[in-house]
Amino acid sequence: MRRLEWLMLGWALSGAVWAAELRGVVEWHRQPVGEAVVYLDVVVTQAMASAGPVVVDFHRGQPQPRVSVAMCGAELLLQNSDATLRIARVEAFDRERNATVLARLAMPYAGFEKRLRLPPCSAPTLVRVVGENGGEQQRAFVAVLPHRWAAVTGGDGTFVLEDVPRGRWRLCVWQEQLGTHVEPVTISGSRSVTIRWPVAAKP
Repeated sequence: MRRLEWLMLGWALSGAVWAAELRGVVEWHRQPVGEAVVYLDVVVTQAMASAGPVVVDFHRGQPQPRVSVAMCGAELLLQNSDATLRIARVEAFDRERNATVLARLAMPYAGFEKRLRLPPCSAPTLVRVVGENGGEQQRAFVAVLPHRWAAVTGGDGTFVLEDVPRGRWRLCVWQEQLGTHVEPVTISGSRSVTIRWPVAAKP
């Protein structure tokens, strides 16, 4: 099965004829789930070329966007749009929720920028950016993956994954309060899906 997946993955990378579009909506208790990361659980031994940097900007005390996706090895661009000193901590979590601090820095003025290289990885990694100063810790999340088949749901719970390799995969969804949910999905052509989070999940 793994060899077949690799063959299909190679075909998808070399020609769009073997790729499809997967779109859908994520729901919990029949309500849309926004700011959730939807991705294929695909293991790759050679990471794809990453796009431009992913930006986390402290604006009015809030790191924005709250949730984003990036590819392994891409740049994380930290910005401060506030005329206030911000202290930011960047940490990475593995599948077992073990944390590694990647950086801790002061962003002293509006317009300050700092570029960090996201860690290389062969499996999904969650990076959290925490604003340490202020009344309440503020957090933003970056899902770092070795491939491009990932998206963040909008406020209406919808998402689109483009150029998805055809075959049988595990479709994963992560959300800060609900955790992770996994569903099998078969891609034989462009299709729509509805992912209903188990009612047992707690916000």
